[in-house]
Amino acid sequence: MPPPALAYLLMGLIIATLVAFPATCYLARLFARYFPRMDYALLLRSIIVGLIILVFLFTGPLGLLVLAISTAVGLLAPQAGVRRSHAMGVLLVPIMVCFGLG
Repeated sequence: MPPPALAYLLMGLIIATLVAFPATCYLARLFARYFPRMDYALLLRSIIVGLIILVFLFTGPLGLLVLAISTAVGLLAPQAGVRRSHAMGVLLVPIMVCFGLG
């Protein structure tokens, strides 16, 4: 017999699905209508600023440092002829060693 918490989780999953699917279809149609008229430069700047704010709120100054280093690695990797996924090992391996995940 499954635990009662599983039944609650499944009910929540079903309700979330029933709400999310129509909302996603509606918002996608709305977004597709207005997207060609948007200023892409403003949209990109807004996304970057939003990411910086969220990183700072959730992780503080250390998170901003990791974000800056990750951005630099992501921008410099193609210049050096290295794949970005390989270059991210520069950050992931020390983090895994530091937190005992490796």
